[in-house]
Amino acid sequence: MLRPYLKNLTLRRKVINTLYAVYASLILGVGPRFFMDTISYRAKVNKNQIGFINSIIEGYDGIAVVRTLDPKEGILELWVSPFFEEVTAEVMKNLAEEIGLEYYYKVVP
Repeated sequence: MLRPYLKNLTLRRKVINTLYAVYASLILGVGPRFFMDTISYRAKVNKNQIGFINSIIEGYDGIAVVRTLDPKEGILELWVSPFFEEVTAEVMKNLAEEIGLEYYYKVVP
């Protein structure tokens, strides 16, 4: 059975509340714009785990966009909204315990 990668209920609520705010902003045209800035992260994983990580991140509906920079080496780039940075870090930390990330770091522009 797949275990949830967001164990902390407070973070789950934060994800839900932020998603509601994002959708309200997009649909109603009110509130702050959430997609102006993104933060880039890089991760290195076993190349066999790329699809799994992509599926988990996509399953959290909009917390990040995953790009594969080098499929042979297993190097990923995650584009994260500042509002989801904490949530994405928690998910990646829990994934690291499960599948073993070699590294995960913030890309400084």
